[in-house]
Amino acid sequence: MGFHMELSDELLLDLHETRNYYSEISSDLLKKMDTEIKETMEQLELDRQHFQKRYRNIKIVFTNTFPFGIHYLVHGNTIRIPRVLHQKR
Repeated sequence: MGFHMELSDELLLDLHETRNYYSEISSDLLKKMDTEIKETMEQLELDRQHFQKRYRNIKIVFTNTFPFGIHYLVHGNTIRIPRVLHQKR
């Protein structure tokens, strides 16, 4: 069964700000962060029901190295991702 991911405008802004922040520190760090976000989103596609509900049916999957939580909802075959939030802010 195929799944469709919907990325919100807020998510795209979150990622833009995050990428700007890490690019100012190091291009290698930016690449590592990009890879980790991508791998976490791929894990989400495979195990979307595995993660705990936190509030209003929103689930959160955390990245391993970087302090981010990917907030998402599952509606049928659609995974909607409204935000990627830094856990220290």
